[in-house]
Amino acid sequence: MDLSLGLRNLRREYLWSNVRVIVLKDHEDIMLPGTTIQLKRGTEITVPRWISKILEEKGVVEVKDTPMNINELGRYSFLEIHARTTSATLQKLPIDFYQKLRDYLEKLKENIARKPSPELVDEYRKARSYVYDILRIRLNRILALVQAGAESGEIRDEINKLTPEELILYKTIRKLLEDWQKEVIGLEEPLI
Repeated sequence: MDLSLGLRNLRREYLWSNVRVIVLKDHEDIMLPGTTIQLKRGTEITVPRWISKILEEKGVVEVKDTPMNINELGRYSFLEIHARTTSATLQKLPIDFYQKLRDYLEKLKENIARKPSPELVDEYRKARSYVYDILRIRLNRILALVQAGAESGEIRDEINKLTPEELILYKTIRKLLEDWQKEVIGLEEPLI
């Protein structure tokens, strides 16, 4: 699978996944193929995430889903750093970790652009530092998994801890390495 296509598909799936919202004020119905979303004040309903984002910006709904925040991001960073020093295994991240991370960083940048403040800029810098730590550790581990080659039980356990985005990256790197070995060395069976 093409890396970009796979990642775009994951983003699309995330944006089309349902999320619970509380309707804060009456709004005209939203027509979707095969369904109509009724927005009556005080009701709790399920809508696709992309619709919830638009309605939340307009002040029509409050999303019940817990967004990423700096404290949660810091906790994941700490867990990854701690796990790296105590064992070579990955921490299991929520399946939507990178999607929520992306939403959080985009919203933070929008808030800075709309109303800059030292606190927001500091939060953004801190968030980038946490993301760097998480990515560095997890990418190194993914590369180690690729180099490990055959999928033993231990390797499979680690692969199961990858997020969907990381799994696509793992498979892409692995396929590239196999293709490279075939073309450069002429091996049909990859060594790594």
